[in-house]
Amino acid sequence: MGESARFDRVGRHGRRHVVALDAVHDAFVPGSWRHWNATLEALAAQQRVQADTPAQARALLQFGRLIGNSDMHFGNLSLFVEPGGVARGRFTLAPLYDMLPMHWRPDAISGDIGLLPLTPDPADLASAARPIAREFWERVTADSGVSRAFRALASKMAGRMR
Repeated sequence: MGESARFDRVGRHGRRHVVALDAVHDAFVPGSWRHWNATLEALAAQQRVQADTPAQARALLQFGRLIGNSDMHFGNLSLFVEPGGVARGRFTLAPLYDMLPMHWRPDAISGDIGLLPLTPDPADLASAARPIAREFWERVTADSGVSRAFRALASKMAGRMR
């Protein structure tokens, strides 16, 4: 297995302050959590993130839905705290992590995996995330380290991205 570089490290001993979107929402956005994009729209209105950040979050959500990520909770999107600290409340998106096709995770009890393809939302298919999702599924289809059954599913999903 490969090891990934930590995106929150600077040099040998430095760190960038990273905070999960749930904590930022609770600190700065009134009301309950809806989805990443809504929270980032509220933060953009407060000038706590750049104006294009909500569109970036929307693209991430659309990509996640197109690859069957059913686990895009508020702990799976993080923000870098800009200089001045949390109290100043200025943030930028941190690199994305945990973007996986969790819809097909094995059942916790039986270990079974339902391998039926998803029907993508037409709005997601019309988005700029579609060709990226298609490439994702094509790469999964071609990966010999992935089970034959899941590669067959990936091929069907790639076809739905065309």
